[in-house]
Amino acid sequence: MPISSLPEELFVQIINGTLHRFDPAYWAQLQETRLVCKRWNEIIEGNPSLWAFISSHMNRIRIQESLHFSGSHDLTVSAFVGNEEFWERILPHASRWADLVINGVQHEESMEKGTLPLVPSRFSVRIAQELASHRTSISVLA
Repeated sequence: MPISSLPEELFVQIINGTLHRFDPAYWAQLQETRLVCKRWNEIIEGNPSLWAFISSHMNRIRIQESLHFSGSHDLTVSAFVGNEEFWERILPHASRWADLVINGVQHEESMEKGTLPLVPSRFSVRIAQELASHRTSISVLA
């Protein structure tokens, strides 16, 4: 069976199974896949799950593109630094966060005290309020 005749759902499963969101090359690989043909580009752009990962390593344009194409899909947010511009961009979408992964935390006591490490303090309270009303999984990785 030629790949061009695969059902859209199966094609998306193949992409999800071969590209790994936490791999820094994910976005470059997704962009290359979009360039293969018009149909692949339309399928990728039309599947919010492929865009539902946002990292503080992403540039402003990539974040905006991900927020746009992910639609109302739940998001996985991965933060590596306390970049205020990053928090400004993603905080309005906190109700969509299914997972919040904070990497590089040096002090576990900050989580025990209920603060979010690496998050500028002016955002911590707003984030905590948003997350309190949702079932968001928070992972802290050293």
